[in-house]
Amino acid sequence: MNGGSGELIVRLAAGVGLVRESLARLGSLDPGDPVAADAARYRLVVAVEGITDIGITLLAERGGQAPESYPDVFLALARAGVISVGLADRLAAVARLRDRLVHSPAEVTGSELAAGIELACRSLPEFLKLVAGFVGAGPGRWE
Repeated sequence: MNGGSGELIVRLAAGVGLVRESLARLGSLDPGDPVAADAARYRLVVAVEGITDIGITLLAERGGQAPESYPDVFLALARAGVISVGLADRLAAVARLRDRLVHSPAEVTGSELAAGIELACRSLPEFLKLVAGFVGAGPGRWE
């Protein structure tokens, strides 16, 4: 797959754009402001769902089956050698926060949200850069 498939790149590019847009907006939101915190929750969920879709696509391209949970997608990518175990652990942590934001949002504290945003803003761009290299597309091709 390192040679890059035009079809694969096209499929992944839409997801990459959505994730980049969500990250850009996340970085400008103040999770201490209740209205901005609501927007941050939404953008974090969208970004995690976007990278999960990208991960599932990559796993399918390699002939694997989709894992059963959002965090498991990143752990499977590490097992497949697409990303490092350290990055997989960070992305799985963000994905677990996404699960809590969707299923029990009242239980997520402001400090947990702020920490999750910081981790996402640091880890998701790293993931996107690795994916670009993995499929043979320069990162600038998706910007």
